[in-house]
Amino acid sequence: MQRISRLVTLHLAGSFIFFGCGGTASTSQNDAYKQDVSEEEGSKNLEPSMKPIGDRKAPVGKVLVIAIEASDPDNDPLQYFVVGRLPRGAMFDDAKGVFSWMPEQSQLGMVVMLTFGVSDGLHKVSQSVMIEVVETKENHKPDLAPVGSVQVEAGKTFEMQLSATDPDGDELRFFISGFVPEGARLDEKSGVFRWDVPKSADGMQFVVLFGVSDGEMEDTEEALFVVGKPSGNSPPQVQDPGDQIFVPEKKNSVRIVASDPDNDPLAFAIRAPSPPYEGMLMENDVFSWTPEPWFAGSSINCTIGVSDGTHEVVARFNVFVKDIYPPMLALLGEPEVEGGKAFVFVLALDETGIEWVNIQYHTDVITQDKTEAMIDLGDDYFGAGIDVSGASRLELFVTAMDGASNVGRLPSDGYYAFDISLPCQDATHILFARVYYDTLATGPAEKKEEFVWLYNPTNTNVDLSGYGIADACGNGGIFVFPNNVSIAPHSYIQLARDKETYQRLFLGTLTPDIANFSLDLNNDGDCLLLLDSDVNVVDAVCWEKFSDCSDYFSGTVSASPGEALARGRVKMDGQFEPRFCDRDLATDFVPIPYDSKPLP
Repeated sequence: MQRISRLVTLHLAGSFIFFGCGGTASTSQNDAYKQDVSEEEGSKNLEPSMKPIGDRKAPVGKVLVIAIEASDPDNDPLQYFVVGRLPRGAMFDDAKGVFSWMPEQSQLGMVVMLTFGVSDGLHKVSQSVMIEVVETKENHKPDLAPVGSVQVEAGKTFEMQLSATDPDGDELRFFISGFVPEGARLDEKSGVFRWDVPKSADGMQFVVLFGVSDGEMEDTEEALFVVGKPSGNSPPQVQDPGDQIFVPEKKNSVRIVASDPDNDPLAFAIRAPSPPYEGMLMENDVFSWTPEPWFAGSSINCTIGVSDGTHEVVARFNVFVKDIYPPMLALLGEPEVEGGKAFVFVLALDETGIEWVNIQYHTDVITQDKTEAMIDLGDDYFGAGIDVSGASRLELFVTAMDGASNVGRLPSDGYYAFDISLPCQDATHILFARVYYDTLATGPAEKKEEFVWLYNPTNTNVDLSGYGIADACGNGGIFVFPNNVSIAPHSYIQLARDKETYQRLFLGTLTPDIANFSLDLNNDGDCLLLLDSDVNVVDAVCWEKFSDCSDYFSGTVSASPGEALARGRVKMDGQFEPRFCDRDLATDFVPIPYDSKPLP
């Protein structure tokens, strides 16, 4: 469907009295006034049109049905759609364009905004509907869109489409109350008004009172028809404002350009929505609005009346509130691991609906990222079962796209990391607990900050006399513990390169048990072996790309400058939790800030 400025030829002073809005329910009014359609315009593909729906009341326990009524001037097949999150219990049949919902008592007072639309494959038109859940069914007054002053030509057939909605969805009947101009007729079902304007009416003015009724209540609007060149006061002339795109939480404005042939002062007023939504203002000839976030993705029909004191003409336009917000995502707990599968569940919310949710992940076994689509479980929940066979660590993030093509990510950066290994039992021997090899210092001071912690997870005191730590499987030297050094049950022993430097790292709260630890820890890759007094390997830890000790340690783990490798895991809340099992795997360790609690 084309703009009114293309459809209407009034052969007057080059201005138009009535302007329709495109792309919404009132698109049927884009060609509300027709006199002469050019052959060129008729050859182009036109937009479909929708019958206005209007806001609705939905009584608790009663079925609300909204059926999209649409047609296409080119007889193109139509596709129906709805944008927005359907409330619990609601359904939309996209083949028939029918929405149905029976609200529950718990939903009393809920206000839902949905945007219904139709497409011919090339053009889309839509309108937003606000649905309020009420206690009981009560009849409400229908709403007839204002008409204002209309200028027509004598000797021509004039056609106008009246537009009305009913909050209860009642069937409506259009009527004319009182005077009917000669040659005029109104279809009470469709609301189409046709008038074979007599040539003898040239220069005359006629007042017609149009009305609409739901059988009990009615609404009326007065229209002034000006035939040809009026002998008295002429109506104002208004340019078509065109459809507008507004941004939420920002003041948006559009100027209504109008003039008056008699140079009368003009007054501007918001006629629809009525009452105006919060934040809508008319300041002289400028319409402005700061939409709240929940209007994102909505199409709002707006009508501005322009009056010279005698005549009022109306300008109609549609405001589409751009959806700038990505979906809201929430991970529902930690993955549930069973039978080599990790089951991940996500809540995804967006007023414009969710198009898809994907999970991207890798494990210590599958090291390259894999992407899988999550299954829609209904009620905004999505789930996926991903392959974690043989893995002990899972890292993942989730993305989702809404109906407005906004993409959300959880977490906003990086990955969630999970220890998915089987529950571990504390080891029965001494363990490496924390290794700080890539320090923040530079130059000679770098090595002075290195340290190693051991932990005794057993219930007995362990004598470390004769124990040693081998660097790079013995290729980089061996540190031998002095005699009479022991480690108490469930306690740490701290080995540092330099006592003062170590104390400064921990702001004086820690003092090393051994301050002459002599092994250099290579940032690019290294391995430490803990040896008992019989030179048996008790424990091992390797990092970066060091693989020469694969008989004792499997996998790859690394830390950034300022981070230490710590035995344990990082929980969902970001807190480090020590775990003292020993699987000789890289996933036994996680990188954390070197001074993370708990401390010895």
